[in-house]
Amino acid sequence: MVRVVIYHTDAGIMVALVKELRSGNLRVMTISYPLHARTVPGSEARHMRDLTRNGKPYRLALAVNKFRRLGSKSRMGMTKAGRKFVNEIAEEAGS
Repeated sequence: MVRVVIYHTDAGIMVALVKELRSGNLRVMTISYPLHARTVPGSEARHMRDLTRNGKPYRLALAVNKFRRLGSKSRMGMTKAGRKFVNEIAEEAGS
């Protein structure tokens, strides 16, 4: 299951794409330089809440497009693993 969340970290509050793994860990990509996917323990879920827009859950396809735009070389840049993660999520979302 993939979600768009607000993630409270030591570095601040960020928007993130989160995918739950079978191992109980979470695969997270936050909007921070450079865009890259990382794995965090499942216990970090307590620091996340779903992102909403006008009282409805934020659309995953819209978030994927924004992450792709930010990941372009002229903006923040994205690692190969990050690009692969976003493409996997896009396939799941059907965008």
